[in-house]
Amino acid sequence: MASGATDNIRGPLAKAAGFDLDTIPTKNIEFLREQSGDQKSHSCDLVIHQSTTTKTLEPLSLVFRVGEKHETQSTSYHFRTNLNGEIEKAFAVYGTDDAAGKPIKGSGHLEVLDIKSRDVRKRLQHELDFWLKGMYHKR
Repeated sequence: MASGATDNIRGPLAKAAGFDLDTIPTKNIEFLREQSGDQKSHSCDLVIHQSTTTKTLEPLSLVFRVGEKHETQSTSYHFRTNLNGEIEKAFAVYGTDDAAGKPIKGSGHLEVLDIKSRDVRKRLQHELDFWLKGMYHKR
């Protein structure tokens, strides 16, 4: 697990998450598939921005990501929430992996998801349980 790494959400992912800029600064914590009990990768980004009044960095929102692999297919689900954990945006990125398990450039496509759907709510709850309750951690 990496802790507090500085990262960015960029390009189409930033747009799909509802941000106006192409590059959004974050602080990121990530668990690789091998580190989680559910065989999924998990990432949590604290999105930060510069306050217009105090000029200091402030938290803006959270973006949770869960990655799943199925043979040569990869799917990552992304959930943007406010700081209270209420969902604001959701989308999935689907892609194909090569024989070595690496993503094939250009194979991915992004789909915006309905934040009111049962599947999206269930997947977000899984992530909240992972991060807040320690469920699905490898023991």
